[in-house]
Amino acid sequence: MASERAWLFLAGATGRVGSAAAETLASQGENLVLHSSGRTESLTELAGRLTAQYGVHTVPVTADVTDAEQLARLNSTLAERGIGALAALVNCTTAYTGGVAGIAELTGDEFRRVVDADLVGAFLLVRELLPLLINQKGAKVVLFSSVAGLRGRPGAAHLCAAKAGVHGLTLALAKELAAHGIAVNCVAPGPIVHADQGRPTRLPPGVAVSTPQEVVNAATYLASAASSPISGQVLVVNGGEV
Repeated sequence: MASERAWLFLAGATGRVGSAAAETLASQGENLVLHSSGRTESLTELAGRLTAQYGVHTVPVTADVTDAEQLARLNSTLAERGIGALAALVNCTTAYTGGVAGIAELTGDEFRRVVDADLVGAFLLVRELLPLLINQKGAKVVLFSSVAGLRGRPGAAHLCAAKAGVHGLTLALAKELAAHGIAVNCVAPGPIVHADQGRPTRLPPGVAVSTPQEVVNAATYLASAASSPISGQVLVVNGGEV
């Protein structure tokens, strides 16, 4: 039986940013549906630890975000757990693995893989979970993009194209879902490093690093009631640089 407290859906919960978001949200007392595209063991461990440490309810689910049929089955899974509404959807899923791939070396399959996961996957997640978001007054959608989608980056055409698309998707959904009282926003971080890692030595002017926690702070704010007056925005988290 689900708790009466509202539920948040966190996609990509086993990733670097996703796991930090899960920790922060659980520490705030939020019940979480924790999603991973395939890391079942890590996901189960994360869910169990957060429940034990913070006393929140967690439901681990796995689904390929590019597979509409798998995502559609999530609604049945959540209904079986007594979850009929979602206060927020936060999508941290990405297929980008870093590295440099110039346009001459970048394969069509690699380009499609990142665009499918980061852009098409974001669209499918919102579409399939929309009934549960509509059922919760003042629901939030928080998507993740990248500064690369705003400024471009050599050797990362697939990332730049996918994340620029997420910006357009954010604006379109914000206008369309406003009728349901759903706010849609996007977080666009620059390079992300852990606090104990060194700063990259070669970054273009105006591009700075942030820690996963700094990025998560922006996302959890946009997923909270405190951000209610805000929708259709791309919030850049870029180490305080412009």
